[in-house]
Amino acid sequence: MVRKILYGCVAVVVLMFWGGNVFASSADHLEKELESLKERLNLLENKSVTESKGLLSDLVIGGGITLVLQNAQNANAEDDSLYNGKTPTVASYSVDLGFEKTFDENNKMFMHLETGQGSIESQLKVFSNVNRDSDESDAVISVTEAWYEHAFGGTGFKLNAGKIDATVGMDENAYANDETEQFLGNIFRNSSAIDLPDYNSFGLKLAFESDKVDFTVQYLSADGLWQDVTKNIFVSGQINLKPAWIQDKSGNYRLYGWTNTKQYTKWTDPYETDCKNYGFGISFDQQLSDLAGVFARYGWEDQKVYFDADPSVSGDDVSLSQSWSLGVQFMPALLSTDDVFALAYGQVTPSSDYKEVNGLNGEMENHIEIYYKWQVNDYLSITPDVHIIQNPFGKDASNGDSTIFVSGIRTQIKF
Repeated sequence: MVRKILYGCVAVVVLMFWGGNVFASSADHLEKELESLKERLNLLENKSVTESKGLLSDLVIGGGITLVLQNAQNANAEDDSLYNGKTPTVASYSVDLGFEKTFDENNKMFMHLETGQGSIESQLKVFSNVNRDSDESDAVISVTEAWYEHAFGGTGFKLNAGKIDATVGMDENAYANDETEQFLGNIFRNSSAIDLPDYNSFGLKLAFESDKVDFTVQYLSADGLWQDVTKNIFVSGQINLKPAWIQDKSGNYRLYGWTNTKQYTKWTDPYETDCKNYGFGISFDQQLSDLAGVFARYGWEDQKVYFDADPSVSGDDVSLSQSWSLGVQFMPALLSTDDVFALAYGQVTPSSDYKEVNGLNGEMENHIEIYYKWQVNDYLSITPDVHIIQNPFGKDASNGDSTIFVSGIRTQIKF
């Protein structure tokens, strides 16, 4: 019995010694395999980073979400479009996403995607509406811009080709040109007397930039179609003077002209259907101090013609003769140092030929907009906003011509 126990102890000792060596050997082998695998993964990762570096370098991605809630008093759209009497309250949102890729110092590309839902604008019958940010695409994502830019060395000349936004090359303004952070009203975003292309479309833009003067020439398809881009065209030219009238304060004084060659009908002669539209305008902005600035706009277009598919004025056959606006911006720093208070007034004048042929009042439509933008932090701003519209639709709307009051609040989240 004792002998069996001794044999058993010896066997256990031998097994433990031998098994320990085997286990240690296996552990060493496994550790070496893990180290080898780690090295291979590092090599693959470095290779992947190297291959993607050329694609992702100098790629800038930015965008924003804009939420707008507005209530209208004395809404005057047609009866069947009013869904809450004359006091509709409507929410809307829009999403913008931009991609800019720089290939080298002379070449880059840009793409702008946009979508949204909701708008109070269908509840108002006016010449110029109150939510330029509204996007009634029912959340369908669209390509707003997509273009390639080539800069000609250090000459100051640049050429863009692709899907172009005509308002980027004319009628810009430092204080009234961004509906997501500045004025919401259409009249204060761009002149109401510009017959812009139906949609952003195929186009070419040649620009020259310098410290004292800029100029831009644009060619776009006017009907927004890509089938025949030489049939109906929109052509514009603009010069921007930048005098240093106030030391260290920026100022822009733009003069532009345009023509739209879609087939228009003459108000006083309905058989003359092959007319063209044209116009001109000015857009000024001047910084007065570090905390204040002013702006002004004026636009004129041919009042003798109309296009019977004008989408800008509630689907009616309307033409405008001129539009002007002016305003002021302050940075009062009441809630934060980047807060902005702004006030603007403007008028839209319908065509006198349109007025006479149709036997209408054709009064001037008056607009006032006031907003206060509270810059909560670097990416969030909240903006109470008020519109007053006197003589809506020239006092010719069938559902009322009382002064319209629109109050609302806009939230902008950007990155």
